[in-house]
Amino acid sequence: MKKNIWIVNQYAMPPSKEVRVRNNKMAEHLIRNGCNVLIISGSKLHNMEENLISDGGPAFVLRDYGVLKYSHLKVSDYTGNGIKRIWATIQFQYRLRRYAKRIAEESRITPDVVIVDCAPLPFYMGYRVSRLFDAVYVKEIRDLWPASLVEYGFVKEGSLFAKFLYRLERKQYEKADHIVFSMEGGADYIVDKGWDLEHGGKIDLRKVHHINNGIDLHEFDTNKKIYPNEYSHYFSDTCVNFVYAGSVRHANQLDTFLSAFDRVIDEGHNAKFVILGDGDQREILEQKYKSNPSIIFVGPVDKRCVPSILVQADVCVMCYRQTRLTRYGGSQNKLFEYLASGKPVLSLLNSSYDLLELANAGISVDDQSYTQIRDAILYILDMSASEREAMGTRGRELVESFDYEILTNKLISILENCKHD
Repeated sequence: MKKNIWIVNQYAMPPSKEVRVRNNKMAEHLIRNGCNVLIISGSKLHNMEENLISDGGPAFVLRDYGVLKYSHLKVSDYTGNGIKRIWATIQFQYRLRRYAKRIAEESRITPDVVIVDCAPLPFYMGYRVSRLFDAVYVKEIRDLWPASLVEYGFVKEGSLFAKFLYRLERKQYEKADHIVFSMEGGADYIVDKGWDLEHGGKIDLRKVHHINNGIDLHEFDTNKKIYPNEYSHYFSDTCVNFVYAGSVRHANQLDTFLSAFDRVIDEGHNAKFVILGDGDQREILEQKYKSNPSIIFVGPVDKRCVPSILVQADVCVMCYRQTRLTRYGGSQNKLFEYLASGKPVLSLLNSSYDLLELANAGISVDDQSYTQIRDAILYILDMSASEREAMGTRGRELVESFDYEILTNKLISILENCKHD
């Protein structure tokens, strides 16, 4: 397949910085299949104190990172989820449309396909850019916006603003030539909203697809060999080692797990919990649990070292806030790293289309109560090492189907011979 493809994601980052690797990995495989790919992102690196274009700098810059080509659009600095982040999003959308033709000319990639990913507010500019070039418009959905804003309390359910955002969301789906959800229940969401043809809406479910997030297994296994035994001093051969790798923020609900784990240790059970990552809750939680030597906060680590750290553990822990949206499934990036490590996963997220349940590769608690989490920890502790190993092996076998080469081939099959309406 030889197509010119734009991947538009304000939060995409250069490979050395990126932890949400979907765009970069799929771009690499599209390039290997003969496509010319340009990733268009904002200049502000999300959750980092770095802006690739300084104040007074150009409206956009073109950068090459190995085989990957980027255009970074200038946006203002922001932290958190306040008005400055919203302003940065508005800047990105405005400059995307204003400079699209210049970007196409200077990059020498005029798009046949425009894939718009991870828009936290449902603006139309990606669609308008696609029509500017008479290109196919693909809308990728990794989080349900604005439903997530409602679930987390940022937007009041039933308010005029919420209704306005849902209308914009519906219009985006209607205008898209193809819709790709990372969660398996995306089509269920559209049906529940009554937006599909059968329920009087305008969305043909035949244009709705599912491509999960995944992993680059070759890179994972290579890094595991290059950086063996990294941070090995945090682990013990005489107890069961739990590990968490990810953000330490309120949305991750890490304290919910820690409170149960802390009590289990107080009861005399022999285990450790090693926490990799950073966030606005890290210092708070470190102070809260500083008296428990079995709870260890490592802080941020080089992402290349993560595979070797995970394989030294006995159990990987996945923490997220449970919401009504989990009935549509999930596609958490860290889950695939966990599965690739060959370790069982203890998940606080009980969702539909649960891969852990499908493969018997771990445990998903039914709710996030103290009792449920404590029981799950004790269940893991009561398992023999061989039982945990067998559970982890099943997870590794499962994740072989979620290598990004395989997932990109699914995207290619959607894009081949497609035309916009």
